[in-house]
Amino acid sequence: MSFNVISAQDIPTTTTRITKTFPLRTALQQLQIGEAIEVAYDTADEEFGYKATTISQVAGAMSARSETIRYSVKRKPDGTGCYLIANAKPAPGTEKKRGRRSTKKAEVEA
Repeated sequence: MSFNVISAQDIPTTTTRITKTFPLRTALQQLQIGEAIEVAYDTADEEFGYKATTISQVAGAMSARSETIRYSVKRKPDGTGCYLIANAKPAPGTEKKRGRRSTKKAEVEA
């Protein structure tokens, strides 16, 4: 079997696909520490809303990429959406690690 060899310049350019979360990611990138945006859930706004899990995934991914900002999600009291808040990331090594708490009973037995 043989393949035709062509120049890379002869390959037509393709447009990039814009995902549904692109506007959300763009809005998060523009936030400064201490600012927040309001995001609707898809049950409240079918056209411009997002699933709660999607919002959490985007916030987590954007936090991991940023060296200075951590995005947190706070649910709105009426349940129609949430707030995405830009917080300062703590310096490396200063944040407490999560883990199991020691109980008095376990300390006494040891």
